[in-house]
Amino acid sequence: AARPYCGEAGAQANFCITRSSGLGRVFEHLELLVIAGAFALSVHALETDVETDDKQWLTFWIIAFLFALVERVTDLLLSRYDDAYHLGKLSFLIWLAFFHGATRVYRRFSWAFGQAARGLDWMDSTLLPQVVLLRPLRSGQAPGAAAPERASAMLRRKVRGIKPLARLASQMEKAPTRLHTLAARIQKDGGRGSPHAEAA
Repeated sequence: AARPYCGEAGAQANFCITRSSGLGRVFEHLELLVIAGAFALSVHALETDVETDDKQWLTFWIIAFLFALVERVTDLLLSRYDDAYHLGKLSFLIWLAFFHGATRVYRRFSWAFGQAARGLDWMDSTLLPQVVLLRPLRSGQAPGAAAPERASAMLRRKVRGIKPLARLASQMEKAPTRLHTLAARIQKDGGRGSPHAEAA
């Protein structure tokens, strides 16, 4: 549960969060304006073909998420230094968003992002084989393009131990080839003339 604010019922003096006031409250509202501007620029980046702006805004939102996690854990301490913290956060967000700071952070810590990406690839290939998230995008396919093939392979694995279902799955796999052969025979017989027409 969230900690109570100082002055609320049941709040203890040493374990309550101090509300923002004065300059701290002004800085906090300005942070929201920066976030709104970053949101608008992120939407614009979705419609461009430039790769650098994608890294800029993805990195920005990763850092913003980390800020939210830190604030969640250290809210009691940060509320004691409200003005200084919100001024520092506002300055950092402005640098990240409007001075290509997020891109610089990405370049500086590219090794960490690479390690995280490799970890996600490992999870996708070993722990979560049914989730179609990473590999189709990396191969240039549209998201979900590989879903039918992967779903079919997963279904075959699941029904392998059930003989009636295994036979049915085998027959379904052979059906397209048999239909193709039957269509070829019909086309070939059509060229020779219909047996019913010759009998008539």
